[in-house]
Amino acid sequence: MSDVLVIAKARFKLLEEFSPPGFLVILDLGPWTSYRTVTSSAQEIVRTLWDYGLLAGGKRLLYIDSLGNTDEILHASGDFRGFRAGWNEAGPLDERLYWQLPRAMPGDRDGAGGA
Repeated sequence: MSDVLVIAKARFKLLEEFSPPGFLVILDLGPWTSYRTVTSSAQEIVRTLWDYGLLAGGKRLLYIDSLGNTDEILHASGDFRGFRAGWNEAGPLDERLYWQLPRAMPGDRDGAGGA
């Protein structure tokens, strides 16, 4: 399932098909002239995803930010705790998975950008 959500005025896509076990990956879609970034809305996004049950069981949250970087949003039981920069620091992600993740490309506001 790949759902587009708007939470706290941030527009992003759930990339469950690209999420390895124990992780949820989201893609910041923008456009950032109309929507806030995932980074600036992280607290509200974490709380809502937790309430939806999408972060249950200690699931970690990775996001592809407005620059196309993959980082981790740290949380505990629905409470935002900060950020961890760099996809490879977030855990044992297979490098092949990283290159399959879509990127938010300039002018691509549907999140269908290429790898």
